[in-house]
Amino acid sequence: MLTESWVHDVKPEDLPDPYHHIALEIGVMNTLKLARIFGGSQIYLPKHDNALQIVRDRQIRKEYDGYNCKALAMKYNLTENWVRSIIRGKSSSEDLDQLDLFNDGLM
Repeated sequence: MLTESWVHDVKPEDLPDPYHHIALEIGVMNTLKLARIFGGSQIYLPKHDNALQIVRDRQIRKEYDGYNCKALAMKYNLTENWVRSIIRGKSSSEDLDQLDLFNDGLM
């Protein structure tokens, strides 16, 4: 917890990179919270689109009426085939044509 009163006087430009850029986007206090939680760690943040895929796919399934694959593809900037795979329930993070390296079909 950041309890020192002077902390509230910190400005984004007072912070070193990468905190400066983060503070410009989410504010100084939120940046300092991130620094306290993850400071000293390397974290990987997936692209913004990846973080929202589950919600996007759920919305596509909700909007699907049996005939609107092309419209959904255009709306969500996807191919019609990708929309069909989402509707069939395939995870958008799955590579639909990828073989499983550890499952050769012999078991």
